[in-house]
Amino acid sequence: MNFLRKNWLPVLLVVLISVSLAYFFRKPLYIFFGGWEKTQRGDYCRLVKGKKYAKAPGPGHVLIYKYLLLSPNGDTIVNKAHDNVEQQMPYPETTKNQLEDALTFGSPGSVVELLVPTDTLKVRNPGNMKIVNLPPAEMAKFQVHILQVLNKEQFAEYQMKKSMERIQQENKKIDEFAARVKKPWVLDAENWVKFFIENQTPGDSLKTGEKISFHAEVSTLQGETVVLSAPTGKPILITLGQSTGLAAYDLVIPKMLPGENGFFLVTSDYGYGAEGYYRVPPYSPLLIKITDLKRVKD
Repeated sequence: MNFLRKNWLPVLLVVLISVSLAYFFRKPLYIFFGGWEKTQRGDYCRLVKGKKYAKAPGPGHVLIYKYLLLSPNGDTIVNKAHDNVEQQMPYPETTKNQLEDALTFGSPGSVVELLVPTDTLKVRNPGNMKIVNLPPAEMAKFQVHILQVLNKEQFAEYQMKKSMERIQQENKKIDEFAARVKKPWVLDAENWVKFFIENQTPGDSLKTGEKISFHAEVSTLQGETVVLSAPTGKPILITLGQSTGLAAYDLVIPKMLPGENGFFLVTSDYGYGAEGYYRVPPYSPLLIKITDLKRVKD
């Protein structure tokens, strides 16, 4: 209180200047005092951590990053920074959207925040209820973590390393699942598949190009069922080697004969990959059960 009594005039001047700036530029006060800078596209960014590039990388570089979307009060709306799935994109020579503005604002190791009007987010994401329920006419924040900027050779090494790490992690999950479920699992080391066959039946092997029908139950190792055809009464029909469904079908079904039941543990390379599907997270190994396998005659 003593400070305000002694310095009321400078404080009043600061408040009046701040309010005048906010009114004149039609911007909130925190724009002027939060370290925000206007980009060439007109977005407002600031560095939370790190520094800007002295000189931007040339063509052919790739950005590796993660990001979050934060509500006006700081709640996390979208979190792409909590898992091992890193985002990738070519380093833009010119920025065409808000994300590219943020990604080119800092150098590797930087954390950048970018202001996004909640009304804009609502228009662009009508199916995301967390975004639809944001308050109107306020500012949300993209928080972008810039991890690396790699040239072509570095990016090739990065992809190989990440692929091996991911395959090892998925196979560890498969091994742990197989250890819990006591079955006579067999390892196909070439394709990283574990499987066992019930009701083994003599007969001629299935060949590429044959039309077959079967029922499938596809689930995550946590028990989330994704495909369950038997209750529908409609078997899955494919031409072996030309399946438009899961890549796993063309891989695992040739290990079976009609009349047998097959149980297969496969990596996400033969499942839903980096994108995931419905309730299946990215890079999820799968348990696939194949039953009622039959040849289909023309």
